[in-house]
Amino acid sequence: MKIALVGTTRIMGNRIAREALTRDHQLTATVRKPARLSPSHRDLTVVTGDVLAAAGVAFAVIRPRPSVMMQSAARLAARPK
Repeated sequence: MKIALVGTTRIMGNRIAREALTRDHQLTATVRKPARLSPSHRDLTVVTGDVLAAAGVAFAVIRPRPSVMMQSAARLAARPK
């Protein structure tokens, strides 16, 4: 299955990513800071972007055409604009 995940470097997002990759799913992770995401995996595609910027999320969704889009970015409401 192809999965697009936003918030991959957060605690829950990281757990979801590891589980998805363990189950041989193809994962596209949208992150603001790719250095915080490790290790690399053959089924992991990292897209650098901000969930508040439509272009970052659109790139993660349009190209891989995921079956599932997941969001684990819990602090969206708390981020200053």
